[in-house]
Amino acid sequence: MDRLFGDLQMADEDAPVKVGSDEDEVQTLSRSVQLRDVAKELGVNFTYRTGQQADLWMPESMGGGVGVADFDLNGLPDMVFSQGGAGRPGNLPEEPGVILFRNRSGANFVRSDEAFVDPRSEYGQGVAIGDFNADGFEDVYLTTTGKDRLFQNEGDGTFRDVTHQVFPSPNDRWSTSAQWADLNRDGLLDLYVCNYLQYDMIGAPVCRDGDGEARLCRPQEFAAWDNRAFFQQGDGRLLDEASQRGLVGEDGKSLGVAIADLNQDGHLDVYVANDTTANFYFRGSESGVSVEEAVLRGCGTNLQGQFEAGMGVAMGDVDRDGWLDVFCTNYFNESNTLYRNLGLAGFQDATSKFGLRTPSLSVLGFGAVFADLNHDGMDELVVTNGHVDNHPRNQLQKMPPQCFAMVGSQFREMSETSGAFFETAKIGRGMAKCDFDQDGDLDLVVVHQNSPVALLENQLDLVAERPNDSGWLQLNLVGVQSPRQGQGAKVSVTQDAQVWYQELSGGGTYLSTDQKRLHFGFPENFPVQVEVQWPSGSLQRLSNVELGQVLFVVEGT
Repeated sequence: MDRLFGDLQMADEDAPVKVGSDEDEVQTLSRSVQLRDVAKELGVNFTYRTGQQADLWMPESMGGGVGVADFDLNGLPDMVFSQGGAGRPGNLPEEPGVILFRNRSGANFVRSDEAFVDPRSEYGQGVAIGDFNADGFEDVYLTTTGKDRLFQNEGDGTFRDVTHQVFPSPNDRWSTSAQWADLNRDGLLDLYVCNYLQYDMIGAPVCRDGDGEARLCRPQEFAAWDNRAFFQQGDGRLLDEASQRGLVGEDGKSLGVAIADLNQDGHLDVYVANDTTANFYFRGSESGVSVEEAVLRGCGTNLQGQFEAGMGVAMGDVDRDGWLDVFCTNYFNESNTLYRNLGLAGFQDATSKFGLRTPSLSVLGFGAVFADLNHDGMDELVVTNGHVDNHPRNQLQKMPPQCFAMVGSQFREMSETSGAFFETAKIGRGMAKCDFDQDGDLDLVVVHQNSPVALLENQLDLVAERPNDSGWLQLNLVGVQSPRQGQGAKVSVTQDAQVWYQELSGGGTYLSTDQKRLHFGFPENFPVQVEVQWPSGSLQRLSNVELGQVLFVVEGT
């Protein structure tokens, strides 16, 4: 079946659904979500260049990513981008495979070319951020078409390549998304790496259509690389233990990953979006050996039982029932898929029920995030789109991004009223959320191929329709027995008998890493109760927490 590099026609149409709100509410809500691209004026001048050649090299279609973290501990989130680099045979200039932009004031970014010592790499794909050595400074893992790189944050403004010291057998496969997480609950971060196709990077094959003309090769024409899971050994090394820990599935061709305790049994689960094959759901267990149960649990295929071309993965409690739901972006003429978490009963494809099927049929999705952009207590959904077929004849490669907001019990597309960014077609790939200007609302950074990145500033403070009584709370978690930045912590916030639930992840959607800060929006501005369940097992409760602040929560204090 042609998915990622060939169209798929869906046979079934959306069932009729009723929107649970009138048009006045729709219009008010649409005007309350406003995002403005400020990348150029704030100095974030970066373009992921594919170095596209006439031979249609497959990796050109897949990068790049972004990671957001406060690398210098000045209280402001910085940004790291992957670059195509010099790994493409014969065409790209000698340029770093990873590039840092330092946040100087929340209103000014400065490119820091001296930050990474020997940053040249093979063709860059994505970025995974995590403090692997628990020294308080977040480190950078770069996925590539060959040998991945780990750069240790030295705490003095520089990053040093420690790949071979930390990984006795480093990942040397075409890798895509990766995520840091404490998979074995020892308080140290482990690393899960998605690997894609066994594709000859040097002698790239030329695939042809029925007329003998060159075309972009399809993923089903190549074998998959198994994914890898690197676990801390307690001596500074990370070894691949994916096979013995049950974290390898058959014929994955993996592109996106998200890690959380999806069934709330106290063990982290790994969800992987695969291309043209069933997605993976590795259920964690007390024994430390995971079990792959995606098809059994209802989240391996769509409602029709079809494999899809999974790219990005986003998680959020869409229906506010206390269970994290899973959203996967898929191929053009497929729909994206929202798997509603039914708790112990598994998952259900609820894409049509939530109004997300039809709007996604005409686009090819990559990055996606759930975020309460307007502080109404419900998450919005932003998706970046762009076709993978970079053949000159393809007029659909550039596609507009999309913004959806919850109206009643369904999502409604608000792209036309959410800002000029959504009016222009682009080749969208990685995306991450952060609060770069520290004003209490969530902003987004989006990577495009061969055109500048977008830094989307949330205009919530300037929106006339914003309710005066809405509020927000951000949580910075500091682990002691748990991972240093709190990955894996579960947080419930209660206000007037209403409960909001989130879990701090170590990653992002596609090839990217979000800022590790939990953000909650509330329709009313009065104190809340906060409960933090740490990965170590300890529980903290905070009462009468005032809104409108960034709250630092240290484990055990």
